[in-house]
Amino acid sequence: MSSDLPFCVTDGRASAFLVDPALRRYFYPFLNHERTVAEVARELGETSNAVLYRVRRMCDLGLLRVARTLPRRGRAVKVYTSVAERVFVPYARTPLADLGEALRRSRLQHEEVLISGLLAVMRGEQADADWGLLLYREGETVYAYDALEGRAPWNPTGPREPALLDYAFTVNALPFERAKALQRDLLEVLAKYFSGEEATSGSPYAVRIALTPLPITNGE
Repeated sequence: MSSDLPFCVTDGRASAFLVDPALRRYFYPFLNHERTVAEVARELGETSNAVLYRVRRMCDLGLLRVARTLPRRGRAVKVYTSVAERVFVPYARTPLADLGEALRRSRLQHEEVLISGLLAVMRGEQADADWGLLLYREGETVYAYDALEGRAPWNPTGPREPALLDYAFTVNALPFERAKALQRDLLEVLAKYFSGEEATSGSPYAVRIALTPLPITNGE
């Protein structure tokens, strides 16, 4: 039965399990889904024994329950699901020191995935020794880009180049109305390409889009 309020995890051990990205990945397939251990093992690329160990732990922690069993010769197959459709983990109930540590742990884990993907593409293009940082100015704007042997910044937008984009910069002056327009435009782009329906073919991609106001310092 659905509810406006999610299930709140108050047990410290269960909270610690869910805020650990390496462990939380075992919970995701069961969230509001009924799955067997074998199905999840295939999805995660793990052995059934490894998944079963985590499933038993999540059941002990009150995060999973047996939804039903599938009869077969010998032992019946258990089908598991999460204890609720939505689960909320208060950071105050976790071993994390504060909100800053929670954000860093979550973001850094995804950042490592992005860097691994970028490294694979860039090393496929040229060896490490050929890459460097190119600094240059256009008008009043200074740019810092990854480049090959000091030539123009590598441009992967060609039709046969990999689908790759990596920009991180600070806008020194942006009116609030323009910032909100940028926010809406970025969300529209995401909605255009990610409808919530899982694709049946293609390659996995890591995507991260971020926008945040910065504190004004030194009276500027």
